Amino acid sequence: MTVTCSKSWKLTSEHVEFFLQKVLKPAVNEDFLYVLDCWTGQIDQQLYQDTFDEDISCVTLFVPEKTTSICQPLDTIFHLQLKYFTKQITTYAALQTLHPTDEVNLERLFLVLRF
Repeated sequence: MTVTCSKSWKLTSEHVEFFLQKVLKPAVNEDFLYVLDCWTGQIDQQLYQDTFDEDISCVTLFVPEKTTSICQPLDTIFHLQLKYFTKQITTYAALQTLHPTDEVNLERLFLVLRF
């Protein structure tokens, strides 16, 4: 498992380079096709060319902008609700000191998390 993060929670080219070097390159031993979203931090073709040498070819294709709902329907339905749910939990935890054994805090948590 490899973990990294940023203060802004935004994907940067440094994150992509870290992922390519630490995760993808060690896991790949033959030519491959890599399909990605058109996020700004990961569309630099030079990152992929610099990471993979002549022995392994990495062909990158990018999902066109504004096609997520067609190509990745879970990102617009399921993940949206999951993000909302996660945000509510983290917001509540940030505002309250949650003690799971405290019945009052558990009741508050369920009230906050109801959709």
